[in-house]
Amino acid sequence: MATIESAATVGIPTTIGSPGSPRQGITVHYVGASQVPHGAHTQCRSQVRGWHSYHLGLGWAGLGYHYVVCPHGIVLTGRGLNRIGSHSPGVNATRIGVLFMVGGNQQPPANMLRAFLELRTWLAARGVNSSSITGHQAHIATSCPGTPLMSRVRSGDWGTGGTSNPSPEGDFPLLGLKEGDGIPTPSEGVKAVQRLIVAAGFGSELEPFGVDGQWGAGTSAGLLAARRYVGSNLTSVKSMTGESYAQLIRACARREAERAANRIEVPECTCFGDGGGLPATATISGTVHLKP
Repeated sequence: MATIESAATVGIPTTIGSPGSPRQGITVHYVGASQVPHGAHTQCRSQVRGWHSYHLGLGWAGLGYHYVVCPHGIVLTGRGLNRIGSHSPGVNATRIGVLFMVGGNQQPPANMLRAFLELRTWLAARGVNSSSITGHQAHIATSCPGTPLMSRVRSGDWGTGGTSNPSPEGDFPLLGLKEGDGIPTPSEGVKAVQRLIVAAGFGSELEPFGVDGQWGAGTSAGLLAARRYVGSNLTSVKSMTGESYAQLIRACARREAERAANRIEVPECTCFGDGGGLPATATISGTVHLKP
């Protein structure tokens, strides 16, 4: 059986949102359009805490998903079984929201697929119709949960396919990376950091070199800009600490939410949607009079 970490172990509140009984099925989500670097499991917990903080910033009760499945074959508890979710308008009260820690066209690792299968068995024993699995896009206009997961939703194949499992230290350990890494030989880990900087909206700081896998002054400037974007008061950042990573993920989530405000389609990143805020569209008619 997959390890299911409690919310307390993850580092978020043990009760988020209103009591409920979502038992009609499972809706799967991905993180967004960019691939998710897979490092040590402590990074998985840090990411979940970052999403929880971001959702709080939106005025929600906290993390919108009931469970998060990480590449190490571990299930991290979010809202848990008996709470109403905030993962997709229209089904928050009836379906369990499960977030896979993948993005873009990233294939879920075998450990992740195994953990999801075992989570389904665990949920079924507690009254959830775990044979009913939908993608987020079945309920609202969005690309979530991405092509690889939607292919499995449609085929029903949740076997042990996918990419190879991450090593104990992760395929792309980001923590500890610093200015000067990847020079002269480009680093895949540095490329992952740079892609996140681009997703956060600060790709211009990387010019003229772009995502080149070499951590120079531009990468440090991009990371600093992303951290200040979500509230940091630092004036210099030259390494990837745990706090740097958490704030970089939050910056990506915030940027995607801002982009979503300018389009009708739900953003691809972090698939937020609690249905309790502004409507997806609004029509205004009549004459508007502005008072001085």
